[in-house]
Amino acid sequence: MNSNFYRDAKSKTCRACCGGNPELFAEFYCGNSTLNGKQMVIPWDNGYAGYSDGSRCCGSSNCPADGDCPCSKAVIAGCNDGTTLMPPGYIFTNPHYDLKSINGDEIKVKEALDKEDAIYMIKDVLKNQRKAIYLIMNLDDDQCDKFFRFWSRDSEETVWKDVTIPIPDKASGHDVACIGYDDTDPNNRYWIILNSWGQGRWLDTTKPYEPKYNRPNGRFLLTMDLDYSAENSRWWTFDPKWVERSSA
Repeated sequence: MNSNFYRDAKSKTCRACCGGNPELFAEFYCGNSTLNGKQMVIPWDNGYAGYSDGSRCCGSSNCPADGDCPCSKAVIAGCNDGTTLMPPGYIFTNPHYDLKSINGDEIKVKEALDKEDAIYMIKDVLKNQRKAIYLIMNLDDDQCDKFFRFWSRDSEETVWKDVTIPIPDKASGHDVACIGYDDTDPNNRYWIILNSWGQGRWLDTTKPYEPKYNRPNGRFLLTMDLDYSAENSRWWTFDPKWVERSSA
């Protein structure tokens, strides 16, 4: 499910992560996502459904090429003009999945016995339940600025390990999707995270017909070695119920 579509249709703001929280996300799709009189979910590969507003993090102008846009400016100014790169009315609604109901459930990693138990809980959702995970990263201003630089400067093969506990009452959330993991190297195991900021930075603007970006798949890698008992992350999943389709 595309959180960008939800965010545009509901809040009219220009930041891809301004959608609220998992409960509001589920509430929107359960009760308010009516298109052509139906509650539906739109696949990412539909026409215009895979867009993102990552380049608009500084309001009406683009971020600096070096990715040094201050986090506080990005969050505040980025949501003020109320516009998006792709109006939701342009998104193709066919094919789609007819939705009956959906609920958000938090993965209780803070109740885990230890870090390995928390990791097992998350892996179980990804591998055995075959679900992506709604991950809320809580970052204070300093961490947020570091993440902006990491996103803009590093490659998709670089693991983000500079994760600390945010300063109380000074943290803001950024919502992303955890779609997989790799633990083949026990000293460098990580989660595979899909962001909503497009493909990152254009590496060579002198070749406009050969665009290359530092994040062509729109993702980053996050270390598994986190303090899951802290307030730096919350992990959620969804339980959708689909409308049964009659057989032909």
